[in-house]
Amino acid sequence: PVGSCDQSSGYHSFDTSSFGQHQRRLSSHRRPLLNPSAKEFSLDTISDDYSSNQHHQHVPLLSSLPHVPRYPTSYEYKFGSLGRGDNEFLEPNGISFLSDGKIVIVDTNSSQVKIFDPLRRECVFKFGVSGTRAGAILYPYRIAVLPGDQLVLVQRSPRPMIQIFDKNGQFIRRFGNDLESPRAVCIDQQGRIIVIESKIMKIHIYESTSGKSSFSDSCESRVWGACDLKEHLSFPTSVCVNDRNELYVSDNESHFVRVFDYNGVHLKDIGGNGNISYPIACRINQSRRELIVVDNHENFNISLYDYDGNKKYSYYSLMKHAQCFDVAVGYNDELAMASKDYKIYVYKLGDSNNHYYY
Repeated sequence: PVGSCDQSSGYHSFDTSSFGQHQRRLSSHRRPLLNPSAKEFSLDTISDDYSSNQHHQHVPLLSSLPHVPRYPTSYEYKFGSLGRGDNEFLEPNGISFLSDGKIVIVDTNSSQVKIFDPLRRECVFKFGVSGTRAGAILYPYRIAVLPGDQLVLVQRSPRPMIQIFDKNGQFIRRFGNDLESPRAVCIDQQGRIIVIESKIMKIHIYESTSGKSSFSDSCESRVWGACDLKEHLSFPTSVCVNDRNELYVSDNESHFVRVFDYNGVHLKDIGGNGNISYPIACRINQSRRELIVVDNHENFNISLYDYDGNKKYSYYSLMKHAQCFDVAVGYNDELAMASKDYKIYVYKLGDSNNHYYY
């Protein structure tokens, strides 16, 4: 059922996995793609020679940049608490913004999606019923927003998949039965859905339009491509993409953001020299053409880079946060963060010259 914030759903307990050690492997298998901007595409198997040669290519390391100090900052506002009520959460794992500025929260253990008005800081709409049938939700984990405000909902184990709903909670389709351990999702300029998996370290790229059915009651979206990135990653935590079709992947255990093209070719690394420690998320601020990298090592840290990896400025929060689950960037230079303490914190981004420090 869908409707205003006046309905309840069942509680599901789930033990989140900690950051474990993941072994690197020496080989990778990639499927080459055509120009990411092209409407037509093909999937051909790349030769083993080409795949193995990628390991020996020189990859620029953007770690020799001058040190940029971190400036203190504080959140603008917060909302949420522990509970099953309209304005409460059991595990707020995923977060995103609608085009009108409303904040969408995925509450994993209530199997619900909640939409909040940032001015009232209240839930104005929610939907979700626990289950496995089409349109039901089981352990929703991450969320992204397509053009037109369609919601891309990623579920985690035991039934990982992708479901698409409209902003009124009406089920559209589901797909992604090939997923094993989806960790993060983003949308590119062509509306394609990009998912990265943490355990097998693989990126999947799906067309958002319907294709051949793989569920008896739904349409499977076409797979645009897939890249195996075990050779380059240890524990990916998020993915985002800029308008140059460059994929940024935050790699928690290596303390870098790895940059790839749509063929899975490793282009460069961003970080080093202690600039990033255990990154938990990376996002694109399209209005400023900036890469935003967030970590929660010692402080809640927000670092901002240009698309080439040059650091522009950074902040650290004066408040110590609990474990941070996910972040999202809004259209008005806002960064919203979902925290383990069942709250959503919203920070204001901006140049260090015009930011008020406490």
